[in-house]
Order: sequence, then structure tokens, then C-alpha cells
Amino acid sequence: MNQVQRMIMIISAIVLVVLFSAFSYHYINSGTSQAQQAVISSAQTLFGNSSQAVTTTVNGGVAAIAVSPPTISGVTWNTSTWSPSLTIDGLNFGSNAKVTALTDLTKNWGLGGIQPTIVSQTNTEIQIANLFGGGDSYGSGDTITWSDGQGSYSFRPGDQVQVGVTDAQGQQATFTTTYPTNATMPNTTLIASSTVVSENATVILSGQVTFNGSTIPYWQAVDLTATGGTLSGTAIPGSPNVFMTASDATTGNWSTTYTAPSTPGTYTVTASFAGQPVSTTITVLAPSITGVTWNTSTWSPSMTISGNGFGTSGILAVIEDAQGQGAVWDNNPQTPDDKLQVSSWNATSISDGNLQSYGAATGFYFSPGEAVGFIITNGQTGQNLSYTATYPSNAPMPTVTLNTIADVAMGGNKTPVTGTVMFNGTALANQQVVLSASSGSFSSSTVTTNATGQFSTNYISPSSASGTYQVTAAADAVSATQNVHVVVAPSISSVS
Repeated sequence: MNQVQRMIMIISAIVLVVLFSAFSYHYINSGTSQAQQAVISSAQTLFGNSSQAVTTTVNGGVAAIAVSPPTISGVTWNTSTWSPSLTIDGLNFGSNAKVTALTDLTKNWGLGGIQPTIVSQTNTEIQIANLFGGGDSYGSGDTITWSDGQGSYSFRPGDQVQVGVTDAQGQQATFTTTYPTNATMPNTTLIASSTVVSENATVILSGQVTFNGSTIPYWQAVDLTATGGTLSGTAIPGSPNVFMTASDATTGNWSTTYTAPSTPGTYTVTASFAGQPVSTTITVLAPSITGVTWNTSTWSPSMTISGNGFGTSGILAVIEDAQGQGAVWDNNPQTPDDKLQVSSWNATSISDGNLQSYGAATGFYFSPGEAVGFIITNGQTGQNLSYTATYPSNAPMPTVTLNTIADVAMGGNKTPVTGTVMFNGTALANQQVVLSASSGSFSSSTVTTNATGQFSTNYISPSSASGTYQVTAAADAVSATQNVHVVVAPSISSVS
């Protein structure tokens, strides 16, 4: 009631008293009650409580007016909706009463968090449709009133709730009721983007708040706790590792982040909405390489290095065969930090720092059953992780075909040497082939296959020794051999 309304009320009361005195003086000697009835009618009209009990007394020409105070006899809850609705029963509410108290005595919060929406009221009944009015809403929360460990304005089964009604004259009635122990409650889901992570990894936590399977169309407070690690959200003062986040007012979805601790172990994260908790566990592992999965259906092979703690940027992987040949393969960025996929072998040689490809002249290739060493360096922490894996013993290898070599005369004569390098029936281009012979030489002893997997060079016969010699073409771990016949060159000893 504002100041103007108060002044009108005071002036009206003065007028009412004057009228009542006049009426009383006129009728007092005859003992009639007409004056009292007139005053009562005027009071009911004036205060807007046409059905609220009003009593008057006349004593020596002085009138006294009394409006009966409201009383509450009971509260009926309807918990089939969110928020709940309720009906307040009683007497002498009048027509302009207000609900001035709706306090959860168990959880210690009241109308500062919610405002009831009154849909109808009579002198004996007030019906409240929902509690979503005001600046906050039912199920929301803040850090100031957080004291029950859940952080939201919502009644829980068995809570003691004080209801207060104040009539137009400022007279208040209160009543304490129990929120139904069988009340239907909402819930939230909780999903972690990963439940097995490395130290200091970031996990996305998400969920949805619903009531009876339907989205709640108001923002709601979801509170999170963790037995280790760090949660994002609004921190609750005086309550370590308790944070509050809000759901979307349209979809009911919410999300936040969790940062795993630097100590390996299993940690529990709990999300709670309106006192209904749901939990998940997150296992934090120490950084390590746990295995290598090979794909040997291509040449070069590809592989997936599994583990955790690889990091997400600046990763270096040193991969080395049993002969000490290998390459440094970097991957930046890398997501997630528990897998490293290697499929390209144009990498830096660990022997000379030059760019090399798999199967190059340096001898960098894996043979069936060979031990392969791995070292992964986390670009963010600098930590090195080592692992040794065995190249599959049944891994297919390339094939080298060496075509028949034509006979050649001794004395430094040349004859073509040709062949093909294939893998699983497919030509291998840009593969280096090394040629050798038991006697003689080549115009080029190291050649490279063309787009169709073919290679060629010339064999140069020895200068003075005829015979059959072996020519070998080797590509990676495979080779082929052909014989070359070196014959004595025809000569003319005389002409007659």
C-alpha cells in the first residue's frame, strides 16, 4: 500500500467515525441497531472485504470498528506439476488478501526466491497456480541462500513449509504444513564426454532437467560436486568443490566442464537438481602408451598408438626399427589425447635429419616379427612415453620381379636389367631398388620405381671373365635374382 492509499484510508476512517457518531446519536435513545448496520456496511465497502467479518460497538456515542483477522485451517498440495500448486483454506481472507509467507523451514528459504501466482481467492480459499513469479523462479537458486547442500528454491518431500496470508488491514495468519512425502520430483541426467582420461584432462559434463519426462521451461539450478579435480560454474561460498550451473530455459539442457586432477585414481562427480542426485565416476590414468594397432594392408603400413596423456598439441613420435633406422613424426594438433594415428611416413629421419619416406635407401621399413620402438613426447608437458611393439609376423611384404637378362659379351658391354615392385597386386611407385651382382657392375646400382612400379638400369659385364653371374634386385626386405651369362666376345684371328 503506497502513501497516497494510506492517506485516503485515514481520511475515510475519520469520515466513517463522524458518520457513525451522528448515526449513534440519532438512534441511541431508541436502542435501535440501524447505526451499527450502516457503519458495518460502510466499513465493508471502504476496506474491500464485503464478506470479511466486521463488528462494531457503540458506547456513549463512541463507535469502535473491528475487522476479524484471517485464520488458516489447512493447505492442500498438488504435486503433479512443476512447480506445485496449492490451495489455502481458512476464514476472513477478504477479497484483497496476499500470500506473504511461503517459507521452507527445513531448507531455510522463503519468498525472496519465489513469488506465488494467485489465480483465485474468496473469503475462505486462496488458490495458487504456480511459484514461477518474481525475479527468481521455483527450482532456481543463488549462492546467498544456498544452505541445504542443493542450492535451489524447491520443496523436498517431508519439508516443513510455513504459509502466511495477510488481509487488507495488515492482519496476518500463518500455518505450518508438511510437503507431501510422496510428492513427484524432477530429475536430471548426467553424461561425461569421457569416463577414462589422463591427468589434467578436460571433460565435458552435460545433462537435462525434466519433470515427468517433460522439459521444464524455466532456468533451473543444477549443483555439482566432485571428490577430486576442478568443476566450472558458480562457486558456493564456504562449500569447497560445490558449484552451481543453470539449465537452458527452453530445452532444459545444461553443461559445464570438469578438469581431472594430476593424481591417478577414480573420482565421483555428482549433479543434483531439486535434491535429486545422479553420479558418474571418472577414472584418471597416469600417462602411458598401452598398445599399438597395426594396419598392414597398405605400404607403408599405418598404425594407431593408444594410451593416455599424449597431450593435444606439439606431439612428437619417434618410431624406430630394430636396425636403428626411424623417423620423427609430429602431429599438431592431436585430439583426443589418448590416441595417435600414424598414416604418412614423409617424416624426418632420426639418423641425418633429412626428410625420408618409408622404404627409403636408409633401410627404414619393418619386417614381420621385428621389434619396433615408440617414444611419444607430450608437447605441453615435455613428458616422454616409451613402448615397444612387434610388427605382425603375418604382415604382407612387397614383391620384386626381375626380368630375364639377355646374354652379354664380356669386356664392359651393357645389357638392360628391368623389373617391377608390387604390393598386394598393386604397383609401388617411388620405391628404391638396390642392385648387386656377383661380378660386373651397373650404370646405376640404386634406382627408383616409376608410377607403374617399374625400374631399369644396365648391367656392365666384367672386362675379361666370361661365365654365369647372379644379379639381385632388392627392395626393402625382399629381393629377386636372375642369372646373366657373360660370353667371350667373337674375334677374327686372320683373313685369308
